[in-house]
Amino acid sequence: MKAAPGAALTLFFALFFIVPQYAQENEAEKVQDSKAVYFYITGCTSCARAEKHLEILKNISIVRYNIIEEDSNNLFLSYCDYFRVPDNDRITPILFAGDRYFAGVEAIEKEFGVFAEAGPFETVILQAGEGLAARFGSFRLLGAFFTGFLNGINPCSLSILILLVTLLAARQFNLLKLGAVFCLGKALAYFAIGTVFYSVFSGMETESYRLAYRIAMTAICLFFILFNIRDFIAALKEDYGSIKLQLPKKLKGLNFSLVKKMAAVKSSSLLGAVCFACGVITSIGEFFCTGQIYIATILSMVHGKEGFQARALLFLGVYSIAFVLPFLTVTVILHKGAEAFDVSDFIRRRLPLIKGANALLFTAILLWVWLG
Repeated sequence: MKAAPGAALTLFFALFFIVPQYAQENEAEKVQDSKAVYFYITGCTSCARAEKHLEILKNISIVRYNIIEEDSNNLFLSYCDYFRVPDNDRITPILFAGDRYFAGVEAIEKEFGVFAEAGPFETVILQAGEGLAARFGSFRLLGAFFTGFLNGINPCSLSILILLVTLLAARQFNLLKLGAVFCLGKALAYFAIGTVFYSVFSGMETESYRLAYRIAMTAICLFFILFNIRDFIAALKEDYGSIKLQLPKKLKGLNFSLVKKMAAVKSSSLLGAVCFACGVITSIGEFFCTGQIYIATILSMVHGKEGFQARALLFLGVYSIAFVLPFLTVTVILHKGAEAFDVSDFIRRRLPLIKGANALLFTAILLWVWLG
């Protein structure tokens, strides 16, 4: 009986001191198990600001990935697919925790802390490529192809090809081969130009400048919508002299002069390299005429986070290939014996359709900027 008070005292001590202490330590272990996945990009001021906020959080393990690295970029896309992140939220910084995501520094600072305080959470750990198929299926490759193809049906550009093929035909060269080399040079030139512009635009902090970007894109799209409609009306009236969106006369004359000089090269062994160079140089010269759609397309890519690195290159590659398909088609037609005048007249008579399609395309880009 004398041992009873001692046993009771021991039990009391255990209940009020040892068990609560054990429970507290166990709970701490559970909270410590909470893990979040964080994606950032080097040089991003918003990412640096979010990083400072994450550093003060306790009992949460943060797994960090820099999406400049290709593997991390693929993993980023996998997480976005898995969490069903809409295109306009696929930005950096972004944090995945539990069954939620927090896109942008404001969401990380204001919402994630509250979410973490609600209790421990578990975050799925993905491997690069998981969930990527769904994203790839929704990727607008078809849109890139259509936009590039439409931009390639441009009288400014096609007239240069027709002149080159006509000059080469008079010398009885292989038009199909040389025309294909010309188109290859043009495709590679557009691909290179696209990668430069994409690198510049993707370096902009789209989250901070999103409103300014949308306003600028709205102004650009409205300008080209209105002028394409104006050119559409002029083309319907066959008033081709009133068409505004075309290569300046001096630049057009310079391109034509360049083509004539290159086509006059006497060495047949050098003619392939000359045609390739002609495709590259004339592409740069005529970018004033055809670049309007390309630039708008690249800007919409950056806005929608269509792709980082490999995915962006795929997008630009598809666009560039589609862009030269009309050139290849015209080359084949001329190679089969069609008259250059007939081909030019065929394109000119469809100018209203081309201008109308361009106006619709810029309208679609404008809608994507605000709704995409």
